[in-house]
Amino acid sequence: MARSFQQAQESPDTYVVALGLLDFDPARLPVQDLQDQTDRSTTLPARLTGQALTSKGFIPGFAREITINARCFGPWCASAKPGTETLVFLKRTEDAYELELTPCGGFAFPAPSDEDLARVDSCFAGKGCAPAD
Repeated sequence: MARSFQQAQESPDTYVVALGLLDFDPARLPVQDLQDQTDRSTTLPARLTGQALTSKGFIPGFAREITINARCFGPWCASAKPGTETLVFLKRTEDAYELELTPCGGFAFPAPSDEDLARVDSCFAGKGCAPAD
C-alpha cells in the first residue's frame, strides 16, 4: 500500500485515495487466456461509494462513477469482487476517475486492515511512508 502511495505521489498524474464499495459487472473482467499471452487491458464502468482521504482522515460522502482498467500481463489477469470494501488510488483526469487493476493488485486493496488504513493515512499526512516488506 505504501509502495502504491509512493508511485501515485511520484506520478505526474493526480490521484485520489478512497475507501469504499466497488459496484461493477464482474463478467466484464478479462479472463486468463493461455492462447493469447500478450499484455492487454479491458475497461469497464464501475461505481465507488465510500470515503475519500483528506487532511482530516477519511471523510464520508465520496460517490463517483469510475472506469476500471483491468490489465493482463501474459496469462495473468487482474481480478476484483464487487461489494467488497476496497482501498483504491484513483487517477483523476479532467472529467473522470480511473482505477488501474493489475494481476498483482495495482492500485486496489480489498478488505484493508486498520493497520493498512493507518499506514496510508500516515503517508498522506507526510509522517512516514515506508513500504512493509
